[in-house]
Amino acid sequence: MTLRETFKNILEDNIEDYSKQEAEYYIDNDAIPDAGSVSGLIFYSETEPIAKEFHDEINELIKDAYGENACHTLNDMTWIAWSIILPGLKDEVLNEIPTLIKVPPIMFECLSHQTEGIEMDIEDYVLSVNKTQIELYTTAVKPTDASFAYEIKAYALYNDYNKDSFEDIDYACNEIYEADDDTVLLEQI
Repeated sequence: MTLRETFKNILEDNIEDYSKQEAEYYIDNDAIPDAGSVSGLIFYSETEPIAKEFHDEINELIKDAYGENACHTLNDMTWIAWSIILPGLKDEVLNEIPTLIKVPPIMFECLSHQTEGIEMDIEDYVLSVNKTQIELYTTAVKPTDASFAYEIKAYALYNDYNKDSFEDIDYACNEIYEADDDTVLLEQI
């Protein structure tokens, strides 16, 4: 395992179960090991083995970043290396977290049934379905004609317009359409 992979694993452990927004906030504001807020980089028993294993690489990182060749403690070396590598990990790790979008229950029902009454082959885009969440490839909503949004709106309207506000359905479809991720995670409002 490389130093970068070691830090990526530590970061992923620290943001497990975070939404994309929560993870981004943590990375930008709270991922500071010398403040004791990065589990896995708090104790000497955690930081020193990393510095020992990647000693030469960390020294080179520090020298390249700060132009110094000073003698640091093993703990400080690990924390400095973290601060150098973390910005490069941010986008990679955030891109692995699906965007969470709240949708009206009727949309959830439509996607849970996948192909019933929907013209397009939605099962190619729905990755997983359970009682509380649906994971969806956003490529389903990226065609130029935005057929996915029209299909879902029409299906929802056909099935039970009175159950949910059509404005909420329209808003949720737009949120899905505008998501930059490869996948989005849908939850009922």
